Amino acid sequence: MLTLFAFLLVGAWWALKSIPIKNRGVQEVETEVEKTKVGGDKDEHGCIGSAGYRFDEEIGACIRDWELDENQKRAAKMGVEAADLENPTVIEVLVTQCPGCFTVTLQAGKNRLEVRIQGWLVVELSMTPEECIARGGRTVNITGGFGCEAGEEEIGEVTGFISPNICCKVSE
Repeated sequence: MLTLFAFLLVGAWWALKSIPIKNRGVQEVETEVEKTKVGGDKDEHGCIGSAGYRFDEEIGACIRDWELDENQKRAAKMGVEAADLENPTVIEVLVTQCPGCFTVTLQAGKNRLEVRIQGWLVVELSMTPEECIARGGRTVNITGGFGCEAGEEEIGEVTGFISPNICCKVSE
């Protein structure tokens, strides 16, 4: 009897050994949560609802209502109009050190840019590297004190880099 029990025990061990560990008693179940991609819930304007963004008709962009007061919303609208991007998202509206002064950060696809507003007037619009090149310029990393070369002028700030960059163009 003991021999039969030992034989069955060795047989069971051998059978289990041949089954890969990851499949022993585990059932793989696909759920709806696994099928849903985080951030994949964009609406027709490109707003990501799960991140708290909704399209604001007056501003013309995706915003998070609770992050902006009335002045910041006004600045965001000015920034969106100046940037002329398709389906932009207002990432941030920083209040700077004077009345009516803001830095509005916008994103559309992979392009992120900043619009500077002073005294309720748009004074500077950053550009993407592609826009710099399209304007006949070149991007220059200004870390370490570098800048435009002799005979060039700075035509704006370039976004999309980790360190600060400007666009330099040959002076006319």
